[in-house]
Amino acid sequence: MSRITRTTDSEKVDEYIARSEPFVRPILNHFRNLIHRTIPDVEERMRWNMPHFVVEGSAICYMAAFKRHVATGRYLKCPK
Repeated sequence: MSRITRTTDSEKVDEYIARSEPFVRPILNHFRNLIHRTIPDVEERMRWNMPHFVVEGSAICYMAAFKRHVATGRYLKCPK
């Protein structure tokens, strides 16, 4: 498992994943670890009740859990 810098928001992401449907949890954890392995200095933030991954103050992608599916997305503008 990759090293994740813990912040209050990271703990909220932990809680978000724990509250999600059981089938979604491994998917969310996989996506989270993938982002942290790819972008080591990424920060986690909760925005609009969904986990977002932030670099240099700008959200670059997000993940969301629903009752029967999971969604991930990215934003068009990414910091350098």
